[in-house]
Amino acid sequence: MLQRVIQKEFKGRKIVVPHDVGMVVLKGAVVFGHDTGAISERIAKYTYGVSAYSPSIEVEDDEKYKIVNGDGYVEYENIFTKHVEIGQSIQCDERFQRQYHPSHSKKYIITVKLFATQKENPKYVTDLGCFKVGEMRVDVDTKVSYEDRNYCQLIVWRHGNTRKRA
Repeated sequence: MLQRVIQKEFKGRKIVVPHDVGMVVLKGAVVFGHDTGAISERIAKYTYGVSAYSPSIEVEDDEKYKIVNGDGYVEYENIFTKHVEIGQSIQCDERFQRQYHPSHSKKYIITVKLFATQKENPKYVTDLGCFKVGEMRVDVDTKVSYEDRNYCQLIVWRHGNTRKRA
């Protein structure tokens, strides 16, 4: 049916239709099953990022996200911090690493929430179309000063699976 519509729409042009087109997907799955290295990169289906806090925001009308943290400083919550953009080419085993800082000095456990959306540049994880993919808990080292309590988030892309490590 699709072939007829295309042939009708593009009269006078040569339309090439491979034989057994349904088998192409099956053959690709078989090749991938035998050699996972056969696929070396993927195109990101979504924009991926984490929910973060920020001490500043560009737009002043975002008061609903404004909070006062445990140390008494003003911050904005639910900021979509982008790691990967929709349509971006991602190599197998490519690592996306960012360093984050706890939102205040009394915070010793961080819950990192991973979000996805089909938008290129979401501002908040609560924007329409954003959805939570997963989360992980990170224990922050309390033996170092608050200023040095950075924690690292590492996302490794492996053939459609996401592994998160702190």
